Amino acid sequence: MIECYGLKLITAPTELPVSAGDVRIWGRNSSVTGEWSEAVLEDRIKAAVELAEKFTGLSFIHQTWSMFLDGFPSWEIELPKPPWHSITWVKYYDTNDVQQTLATSGYIFDAVQGRLTPALNASWPATAVKNNAVDIKFVSGFGASGSDCPAQVRECLLEIVEDRLKNRGGMFKIAPGTLEKLQSLWTGRI
Repeated sequence: MIECYGLKLITAPTELPVSAGDVRIWGRNSSVTGEWSEAVLEDRIKAAVELAEKFTGLSFIHQTWSMFLDGFPSWEIELPKPPWHSITWVKYYDTNDVQQTLATSGYIFDAVQGRLTPALNASWPATAVKNNAVDIKFVSGFGASGSDCPAQVRECLLEIVEDRLKNRGGMFKIAPGTLEKLQSLWTGRI
């Protein structure tokens, strides 16, 4: 397992897992959502998504990331930000400090466990000795739209937004177990 890597968001999601309309329907039995504009509700949704993704380490909607390594490990590379969708590229600087793109036939991508290994009977290529010698660009997330998110994710996000609206300006009191429910969706690698 790689202990040290850099991670950069390349393309953020273009949708949110829940909409302002979803928040209004969720909170219709309380007066919490009636006074808020669409823009305020969307900001609260974005904040809830950021909080929940940071807590769980998950990506809810498709997003593109680059993972930077100082070189290839001896065997497997574990990707962060599950669930994993695809690998865009694996680029590296060779021993002559020239950037190369590793052919897809040069590695095996396990989308279930989020790992890359060299192809059968192969090894990772040698790299230049430099920071960020390897760049793995990948897409993660449950899907491209909010409807692709599991219902449990959407429900937990609505609970977080409702809490933030009720407890504005103070400590927020997310219902016990809300974030843990999200985390239970993806308990990690087996």
